[in-house]
Amino acid sequence: MNTACGILVIGDELLNGAQADSNSPHMSRFLLPFGFRTKMLQTCGDEIPEIIEALNRFPKELGLIITSGGLGNTRDDCTKQALQQWSNLTTFEQINNRVGRAPGLVLKHQNHLIVALPGVPHEFLSFMNDELVDLLSQHFNCQSKFAFSTLNVIGLKENEAETLLAEVGKPFNNPRVGLSVKRGHLHIHLLAEAPTTKEVKTQLSRKEEEITSLLHPHVFGKNEEGIEHNVAQLLIDKKLSLSVAESCTGGLISDSLTNIPGASKFFTRGFVTYSVESKINDLGITKELIDKYGVISEEVARSMAENMRRIAQSDYAIAVTGNAGPLTDNNSHIVGLVHMAISSKNTCVHQKQLFTGNRIDVKLKATKTCFNILREELIKHPFKQHL
Repeated sequence: MNTACGILVIGDELLNGAQADSNSPHMSRFLLPFGFRTKMLQTCGDEIPEIIEALNRFPKELGLIITSGGLGNTRDDCTKQALQQWSNLTTFEQINNRVGRAPGLVLKHQNHLIVALPGVPHEFLSFMNDELVDLLSQHFNCQSKFAFSTLNVIGLKENEAETLLAEVGKPFNNPRVGLSVKRGHLHIHLLAEAPTTKEVKTQLSRKEEEITSLLHPHVFGKNEEGIEHNVAQLLIDKKLSLSVAESCTGGLISDSLTNIPGASKFFTRGFVTYSVESKINDLGITKELIDKYGVISEEVARSMAENMRRIAQSDYAIAVTGNAGPLTDNNSHIVGLVHMAISSKNTCVHQKQLFTGNRIDVKLKATKTCFNILREELIKHPFKQHL
């Protein structure tokens, strides 16, 4: 059977925006190491004619079709009936659902192997990680192996990265290289193909190293690893402590850090000093400084960082103050204006940014930028010597 794959995600809630599709990206990534590449992805509603129409749109050469959704016991769960009408089959092989009620279905029709799975994400993932591996090995003899990874980049614009990547030269076709941007991060997607698992991993690893070296120091992690994970590992490796004083980010920096297992090894304290009074009372920022420069200023950001580090007795401190919008504040500070500072024993670095987007975008971008400033400082920090 051909190892080209199609995925059909079924559900009215996906079309009307009530819910986002998380199943198809997981499935596409899951299939790659087994030699399957997704050639077509569709979404349709919970109606039998719509499902049949979508199935008919898949190219005849696809060896595998996977559907997600419509296998429960409610009125809109009609994937089984649609498959029966489309294939003229009345009975299918069933796959046991270990974490839910609705079983998966397997059938062969024309040149396709069709696997229908429930749409509930945790049930879908359970099938993917358990039953699907055996099923694919029974029906397919994959001639090629694929491997996929994503390099996460910060501090470069997309056109700047494209220019630098062009200098690497060909062959870029294998591994293939693609770019995407999501909320302040640039992602470089790599897809390698080779006859064996060992060869494809080697190809991918070499290209990762090549691009990481070319874009140094802007690559901070791989796949799902956020920049906060990179910062956490640097702090742990160098046995350094961190405290945080936040204003416009409202605790998002501290939240990101404490989502990481083992955060207590480096994170000592976090303050959300949102009001002017809290900056004065909790951090000891003088009213004279705020009156002179404004609460959103380089001077106040530096003072917040230095005072936070002194209060917490930490090696480093992050401070951020700004206007996340959507309106200008009482002092006419522009929406998106953010001042960030990182204090350490020997220095206090500052960065001013004007971020675009809505309120949440500004908070996220400010948080990621703070982590990147700290990351760059930590890279320069020597390891502590043991006596």
